[in-house]
Amino acid sequence: LHYPLRRQRQMCIETGLDQTETLLDEYKCYYMMSNMVPLQGRLYITQYHVCFYSNLLNVEHKLVFRARDLTHIHRRDDRTIVLDLLPSSARKQVRE
Repeated sequence: LHYPLRRQRQMCIETGLDQTETLLDEYKCYYMMSNMVPLQGRLYITQYHVCFYSNLLNVEHKLVFRARDLTHIHRRDDRTIVLDLLPSSARKQVRE
């Protein structure tokens, strides 16, 4: 099942991924940064990447992980989804 082309294009624009990436699913979510307020954004899952994108008060936060760097995904009792990653696997971008 493929997402509508409009969502696919939006995901590529927001995350900087290539147009050939196929969007498999997306979720509204929060990213917990250390010593900061949680960032509300979207989690995109493609065939090769897991990406987070947030634009809060015109400050963009982008995190892009290779799917092969995920070692474990689990859901806690409080409905929190935790991604376990290999060290130093994220490309992080913050743009103001």
